[in-house]
Amino acid sequence: MTDQEERQGAEVRTAPAGRPLRAVVIGGSVNGNSDVCSQAWLDLGHSFLAVGYGAVDDAEHTAFGPIGERERERGEVFLVDQHTSAKDLLERIEAYQPDAVMSRGWAVPPIFKQVMKQMRPPVVRIMFTDTTWRGTAKQWVGRAVHRFMIDPYFDVAMVPGERTEFLVRRLGFGADDVIRGGYTGNTPLFDSGPRSGDELASRRRFLYVGRLVAFKGLDILATAYRQYRDQVAEPWELHIAGLGPEERLVSGIEGVTLHGWCDAPALAALMHECSGFVLPSRSEHFGIVVHEAAAAGLPLLVSETAGAVPGLLQDGYNGWSVPEGDVAAWTRCLTQLSSQSPERLGEMSEISRGLASRLSPAGWARNLQETIERRRAMTNGHH
Repeated sequence: MTDQEERQGAEVRTAPAGRPLRAVVIGGSVNGNSDVCSQAWLDLGHSFLAVGYGAVDDAEHTAFGPIGERERERGEVFLVDQHTSAKDLLERIEAYQPDAVMSRGWAVPPIFKQVMKQMRPPVVRIMFTDTTWRGTAKQWVGRAVHRFMIDPYFDVAMVPGERTEFLVRRLGFGADDVIRGGYTGNTPLFDSGPRSGDELASRRRFLYVGRLVAFKGLDILATAYRQYRDQVAEPWELHIAGLGPEERLVSGIEGVTLHGWCDAPALAALMHECSGFVLPSRSEHFGIVVHEAAAAGLPLLVSETAGAVPGLLQDGYNGWSVPEGDVAAWTRCLTQLSSQSPERLGEMSEISRGLASRLSPAGWARNLQETIERRRAMTNGHH
């Protein structure tokens, strides 16, 4: 008997009808904007248990990310360490009576995999991933042996966009086994309504938001921006929000303003003081900040490698995708965007907002709820 048959043949434990859903999140925070998503989940009347990996007295550091104070305030938290057995963790999760268990990726610590494997119907086992298909050795191995390394542990995959779905479909998940829209920005905060072309044109500012680290392509942006300033009579300014070691690459460049780290409200305000958004990453699994910038009505210039590009950026409509690492292309696109008329900037802004409306925290939570309910009904229907 295969593991899947054994799982389907197990006794089905049905939650009381009509009660709110309960989700277990293994590995701490799995969504890049977990704060607003967890709140949206609670707004629907549901609850969650966050399982972190780390010492109990070191709650800010888990295997995959921090379990913050907001998650502690909103949901239950259980931290495991080197002394916690799979049996201990399984008992804690079963006592919670979950409807779904979500884990980040398939290369998780053994204790988590053991628990995922032992979850029985109608509990829905969700693999969250934002990785895009790169044809790496690990991905090819996963594709070849998914029946042993993935299938026994997960029923569905939650992905942020088309490029990650391309990966999970090659890891054995079918069309009906994919939860789309796995990432979302805080649209109620960043979208404050339509913006006029005249207002955008008057700002005369590009904006970069993100960590100042190597893979974000700050060296590409710095060189391209210098060349852009040399070629344009009245260049726009470049504003940068973020911290990191690559700050040295952009510090001191004429026209550049460094804002350091900004919290979400400050960042939303800054976006509404700028005219266009830039993200020159060499590698970007998705880029939630692209969604936030689109929601704020900004025209976009984004490296084509970003997973957010297919859903949030349409070339010639609300900006341009730029070839990864291409300084000349970045110089050209900076020039192209800053030379647009107010009318065109207004049109681009409205399209950005329209594309951004595809995603929201409320929609994220509703989509997850409906998928869990549908999968549970399917499982119950087989018995």
